[in-house]
Amino acid sequence: DLQENQFTCYDLSHSDLAKNHVRHFAGGRSYVPHERLFRFDFPESPGALQRFLLSLDISWNVSAFHYRNHGHDFGRVLVGIQVPEK
Repeated sequence: DLQENQFTCYDLSHSDLAKNHVRHFAGGRSYVPHERLFRFDFPESPGALQRFLLSLDISWNVSAFHYRNHGHDFGRVLVGIQVPEK
């Protein structure tokens, strides 16, 4: 049992974040210092990804990027950004 082995469990049955993004992730634990996770809607337009990437601070590292689109004018994005400690 997970809880008996000291794993914290969360019920994500009703979470849109889990339904759209987290269920597609695979792998074990990772430690990314100073990582921040953001979820937002991303426009489906030419150059949108490039504009997004160019808007980031050059010292930041994109540690995760998951994009989902279901034929809409926008896609759902989960992005992890590793930022320096301030």
